[in-house]
Amino acid sequence: MLTGLYAKGVGNNAPVDSMWFQLGANMDQRERVFIGTMTAQGLGVRDRTSGEMVSISSPDQANRTIGSMDQAARRVNQQRADLGAYQNRLEHVINGIGNGAENRQAPHHGSAMPTWPRRWRAS
Repeated sequence: MLTGLYAKGVGNNAPVDSMWFQLGANMDQRERVFIGTMTAQGLGVRDRTSGEMVSISSPDQANRTIGSMDQAARRVNQQRADLGAYQNRLEHVINGIGNGAENRQAPHHGSAMPTWPRRWRAS
C-alpha cells in the first residue's frame, strides 16, 4: 500500500489505481484516498538508479544526504497528516451514522408522551 499504487498523480505521473471509500448510501457520498510512495527509493534515501543507500563519505555527500533526509521526513509527516485527516473524516461519518440510528430508535423505546401544563391542554 505504501509503494505508490495509491499515490496522487503529479504532472504526467498519474496514479496506477485509486482507493475510494463509499461513505453513504447515495451516489457521490464517497472519499478518495491517496497514499504516497514511502519506500526508501520513493523518499530519496536510496539512489533511484543504482539502488545504493545515500552516502556520507564526503562533506558534500553528507550535506546532500541531510537535505534528502529532511525532505523525506517532510514527506512522511505530510502523509501522516493526510492519513490522520482521512481517519477523522471516517470517524465523523461513523459517529453520524450512529447518531442517526439512535435518533430513529428513540421513539420506539416506550418513551411516554410529554406531560403538558394544564393551561395548554384542551378542555
